[in-house]
Amino acid sequence: MLVGVGLFLSPWLLGFGAPTPNVPSQSAGVSGTFIGILSFSALYAFEVWEEWLILIVAVGALASPWIFNFGGLAMAAHLCAGALSLLLAMTRLGLWSRMLSRDSKFG
Repeated sequence: MLVGVGLFLSPWLLGFGAPTPNVPSQSAGVSGTFIGILSFSALYAFEVWEEWLILIVAVGALASPWIFNFGGLAMAAHLCAGALSLLLAMTRLGLWSRMLSRDSKFG
């Protein structure tokens, strides 16, 4: 959830947001909002589909600098947030599948 908040606030914190909305700040806002909301909902009631959606949004955040052709601090913010979200979602999915396989062995 903090990764999503960080990505959402990155245009103001890192200074790549402009007085008029630009593509990097809009991408950070949309990706950060989705990551934050999905992460919060996963904390409240974990469902596997939420983690898959976070994976999709994280890949989108990772790819957006090349899709929308921006660089600098905006690119760094998107790459860091996307990679961290991807890593955390993959870890949670791995732990979930491990728990399910353990329960099926003993259940």
